[in-house]
Parts: sequence; C-alpha cells; structure tokens
Amino acid sequence: MNNVQPFVFIFSHPYPATGGEYYISRLVQHLFERGYNVAQINSKPNLKVYLSYLLPQVLSKRESSVKPLIIFESNNVRSITFSFLCHLFGVKIICIHQETHWRRKFRIPSKLFYLALVKASFLISDYIIVNSLKTYFDGKSKFCSIINPGCDRYGPRSTLISIHKAATYIPINDNTRWLLYVAPPTVYKGFNLIKHISQSHKLKESSIGLITTNLATNRALLNEDCLIPLKHIADIGNAFETSTCLFTASPAEAYGMAIAEYLYYTNKPVFAPNSTTLELQEYCFLYDYDHAQNKPDIIIEFIIHNIDALRPIIQNKNLATWNDSMHECEKHILNITS
Repeated sequence: MNNVQPFVFIFSHPYPATGGEYYISRLVQHLFERGYNVAQINSKPNLKVYLSYLLPQVLSKRESSVKPLIIFESNNVRSITFSFLCHLFGVKIICIHQETHWRRKFRIPSKLFYLALVKASFLISDYIIVNSLKTYFDGKSKFCSIINPGCDRYGPRSTLISIHKAATYIPINDNTRWLLYVAPPTVYKGFNLIKHISQSHKLKESSIGLITTNLATNRALLNEDCLIPLKHIADIGNAFETSTCLFTASPAEAYGMAIAEYLYYTNKPVFAPNSTTLELQEYCFLYDYDHAQNKPDIIIEFIIHNIDALRPIIQNKNLATWNDSMHECEKHILNITS
C-alpha cells in the first residue's frame, strides 16, 4: 500500500437495499477496515450543497499531502456534475456503471438524458467499474474493469432478511411449491407482474405459492385479492431451503445480486427477465418482460412447466465473492492515485 493513502469520497444512496447501493456500502466498510479515510456522501442533496460545502472539502485535500478520490454511480446527475467540476481541478474519478439503468428507460427524452449521463461519466472518469460484459463501454476504454455481482452476502443456511441470524428454517409440511420474490411493491421492480401471478387460478391448482421478502409487498398482494398461498419470509425462516425457485420481475435488473446468490447456493431454477446481467443469463430461465407484462398467462405457463427443473450448483464459477470484488476495486484505487 502507498505511504499516503487517498481520501475517498463515495456518493451513494442512503439506503443500501439493492445491488448497486449494497455494493457501495460494502466498499465503504472494506476501505474503512483497510485504514482509508472515507467520506460516504448521500447523493440526494441539491447541487448547491455540493458546491458550497463539499467542493471546498475535496479541493482542500488536493492541496494537502492526501490525494482525493471520488467514486460515483453513472445514473445520478448531481454526483456526475460535481465529479466533473472536481475533474477540472485534477481530482481522480472512479465511476460505477450499471448498464440497464439507462437502457430500460421507456420514454425517448429520458433515455437520451441518461445516455448523456453515461457518456459524461465516460469522459470524466479515470477508471470505470461495470457489472456486465455487455455495456455501453465495450471497446471504448482500456481502463474498464468488470466486477460481477457478489454472490455470498448470505450463508447457505441463513435467510434473506436483515436479522437473518435470529431466524431458523421452519419446514412447511405440505405439497406446495414456492416462488421466492425478492422486491418491494413498486412498478420498477415488476410488482404489476407479480400481482397477476398471485391471482392465477392455474398456479393455485398447481399448488404453487409465493414467498415475499418485503412485508409491504406481502400486504399489497393481500389487498389485491391474492389467490395462491402467500407467506412472508419471517414466517418460514430459510428462503433457500424452503423455496422451490426464484422469480424476479424487475424490468431493469441492473445488478443481479439476488439472482447470483440464489444460483450460488442452490440448484433450483431461476426465472429472470432477459435484461438480466449477461454473466447470469445462461443459468436462468429467461423471459421477455414486456411480453409477459402484456400477457401474464404466458409467464404463468412458463413457471408451471419449468418449476421442478434442477441445474448444477455453480458455486465459485463465474461469480465473484464480495471479498474478491472489494480487493479488485481497492487495486484500481491504488493504481490511479499512485
């Protein structure tokens, strides 16, 4: 390690619930444990706060013996604008890019706006970390690194809830086969599709139920006249043991963390949209999200036909552990600040 470590400013969402935010929160923890000076900055404040308070802080580090470094995500206009200003003063920049955040924008103005953010990120960054082989940056950069979704956030016998160590596996002694759904009740995460699935007479007749990891999702489905058996993860303990398959319905699954974990620890099927991270696609039962949204009966038949299909566990194959990912990022930090 260098004699003088950089001072790292990391822009992130305040709630590390999903893949990209969780990745950054783990990175902050890793750098703290390695002795770095780290400032984790909420990406929500307006630009005036950035300019009046943060810019002087960053530039003051530049004038001292400590080298400042900024890490930001390519989908936030405030952090990109701030990073651009710092770039003009010679501050080193690392961009974390999640490809499908901008590809899945439905309105043309929105898509063009996010594409502009991606291009701006490319121009100002000294290093770019992406989560998939297939990105906007293909062939455009010699300083682009791939960090696959971390696959070992949970142990094979833990649960998918925050206080997982307190829960135990409670077997459900019936013939129900269980879909595991890991998402809040938002359109962005495909709630409309899972609502149609929960109201399916065919799934009910096939003894297929639903396990949710979000209590709000559970309540919302109950309010929507759910027909199939429904349980919350707190009621059943270990989701890997109890569930029969994983179903993801997000039209913009940029990171694929829940998919990677399920593939890593089980040999059970995963149903995922075809926008899923490229490295994970070959192990999943893929479906076209837009087609399924318009004709949910198609995905219901697809689930019934493939729910009992098993596949080899791909543990340690093509998936990075969190420890590997953190050390890889630290290596880039040292390279560009040395």
